[in-house]
Amino acid sequence: MMKILKNLLILNAFYILLQCYCYTNADCYRRQYKQLSGGFNVIIKTGFTPVFNKMKVADKYMCSRWCATERFCHVWRFDNNEFCQIFHSMKDIITVSASLPGTMQTYYITDEDDQWFKVYFVKSGSGFAVLPSFLGEGPYESWGPATCTRTYCPDLFRSFLIDVWSDLPLQKVKLSLYKNNVEVAFMIFDGQGTNSSDWFSMSRVLDSPWKDVYKGAKNMYFSLFWKWSWRTFYAAKSQGGCVVDKGWIIVVGWNNICNWEKQFSYPYIIYSNKTEGIQWNGGHPFADSLAIYMSF
Repeated sequence: MMKILKNLLILNAFYILLQCYCYTNADCYRRQYKQLSGGFNVIIKTGFTPVFNKMKVADKYMCSRWCATERFCHVWRFDNNEFCQIFHSMKDIITVSASLPGTMQTYYITDEDDQWFKVYFVKSGSGFAVLPSFLGEGPYESWGPATCTRTYCPDLFRSFLIDVWSDLPLQKVKLSLYKNNVEVAFMIFDGQGTNSSDWFSMSRVLDSPWKDVYKGAKNMYFSLFWKWSWRTFYAAKSQGGCVVDKGWIIVVGWNNICNWEKQFSYPYIIYSNKTEGIQWNGGHPFADSLAIYMSF
């Protein structure tokens, strides 16, 4: 069994390198893992058959290497110092518990500063419906292009941890916008005591590049989905008509009323590149993608 696992690791590693060459270098950096805090562990929901079977391994490092060869493995668990369970982040159905028998250790992939875990990513112009894909509403196939499957999709990623958001030892949430693979805007929120629908709030803002975004600011409009429009992750400073609307971030999901919202492909992401909110009608930069991160 160990020999078979080693051979599979070698073959999968070659496959990942080939995909990195063919598609993007984003998945080719050295992976770093961090243990989930507070004794919490990810487990497969009762009655669900996981994508990957549990295997006996020599140590947790072999478990991490196995996960690293699978594109959609971002979380893995090492049980009783001998068994490895890796998870498919978009297909497996999971629960989270802090009271499990035996010795279990759950690890998750982190970014380069060893702090943030990516739970969502969408590319501008990809055709995906942002809010349903973030919240997991409806079947996966209804979120966007049928050609983008959960086997490989460079335009969308959604982690199963969004489904157990309120059960996690969550500390902070970060929304980041990217252009040419460089972060151009961000907001960091207090994630304690939140769920997947209520964390995006001005009252929870901890940090951002804008001087007029701060905890306790009044008369601001923050919403995952703004009523009467297709605006999501809506962070507005003022509104009162197309020519006076002002803000920091909007993800536009459809051909709305305002001229500055009309584009050839959706979703598209606009943001303020100034030190404060800008008037959208006066021109605005576009971001290539949006990502949501958790910190435990």
